[in-house]
Amino acid sequence: MNLGQGFIAQAKEYNLAVVGPETMCSILPNTEFWQINEYAKVFGRPVFHVILDGEKVIWCQPIRRSPCGSTDAASRKLNGQVFNQEAMNRFALSVCHNCRDPRFGKTCDKEKAGIIHLEELFSSLKGISPILWEKSEQALKRVTCTVAYECEEEKKVSQGSNLCSPEVKI
Repeated sequence: MNLGQGFIAQAKEYNLAVVGPETMCSILPNTEFWQINEYAKVFGRPVFHVILDGEKVIWCQPIRRSPCGSTDAASRKLNGQVFNQEAMNRFALSVCHNCRDPRFGKTCDKEKAGIIHLEELFSSLKGISPILWEKSEQALKRVTCTVAYECEEEKKVSQGSNLCSPEVKI
């Protein structure tokens, strides 16, 4: 959880090896500190190994996971499920439910954790099912497009495709 740049600056007065990731499941092993990088090889922004049979998830195993265990809990529930909107909603909600990040400020880090996990789950599909990956990416754009004018801009950029419409399904 990142409490802001001011807090991070104060903490660095006592220990230079301080980072402030947006959430614990967003940290990557690319900091200037080898100790944090070693930690982030195992815990941080999730990486998934997925085996599909068509659009059915045969096996989903996290390679890098969140430190709170929400990655493991959510990925286990995907095994045997058809990769569709309902399964992805359950996956993201499971991440949010099991997330241990506290709720501070106006944003909900638990929701960010759900989106981060979806982004990484979808990116794991790119090499194994490009068509399912593309459909998932389009659905993710729709889900994360929460401000009306952003949706309108998306529509203009995509030359009339309706990315923000509820009819777009995985």
